[in-house]
Amino acid sequence: MDCFKGSRACVAMLLLAACPGGGGSDGDTSSTTTADDLTTGPPSTTIPLPPLDEGTSSSSGEATVGSTDDGTSTGSGTAGSTGPTDGSSSSSSSSGEPAETSSDGGPTVYEVEWCNIQYPPMVEVEVDEVFPVYSHVYVGGLTDQTEFTDPAPELIVEVGYSVDGSDPSTGVGEPWTWGTATPNVGYNMSSPGYMANNDEYQYDLAIPEAGIFDYAARISGDSGTTWVYCDLDGLSVGGYTPDQAGNAAVGQ
Repeated sequence: MDCFKGSRACVAMLLLAACPGGGGSDGDTSSTTTADDLTTGPPSTTIPLPPLDEGTSSSSGEATVGSTDDGTSTGSGTAGSTGPTDGSSSSSSSSGEPAETSSDGGPTVYEVEWCNIQYPPMVEVEVDEVFPVYSHVYVGGLTDQTEFTDPAPELIVEVGYSVDGSDPSTGVGEPWTWGTATPNVGYNMSSPGYMANNDEYQYDLAIPEAGIFDYAARISGDSGTTWVYCDLDGLSVGGYTPDQAGNAAVGQ
């Protein structure tokens, strides 16, 4: 007998497991539900997360490098250094603290970190004959601002002379005679001994008497209150020593 939905006979046959596809154990040809059927669901869809914005931290904890609107790079790295104390050129920048202002609002103070007598190491001249003396100086945050000489009112450079063997840094020997040097506006990459971090100052020296003399430079970063003395081998090599002064044979 055929089963029709809704008929009482069909209901009875279902109860007696007489209709094909019923729950009887004999002749059961219906499909069964397996464990695989239970665990297999509809295919899943993975939604990718949005990418990290530039300049944010990655999952590794390292800051990623982004860029600003003007195209310069940004990041968490440290920048800058205090600059070389031997006056040599360097790609690193200075500390950004070139000077200090006194607590009472006084003038700016610069630290003279390196200086020397650049040229000449010795001369033979006549009495009152003029010869140029060049001095190089390094002040972090000032002299390395540009590739040219960067003067400041508080930075004073002088060149002087005295009797051979006199020491201006200790006052031993004869007194020294000093004159104010001027920034060399022509100092550039084509200059002898050029170093971008240094500035060059020049003084035209003339010695009015015959004899053997020393000449040297002195530099103040506080408008002349204190001085650093400069010889041929530079401030960082033993300070000032008379045997490293420039030597002038005058009228010999």
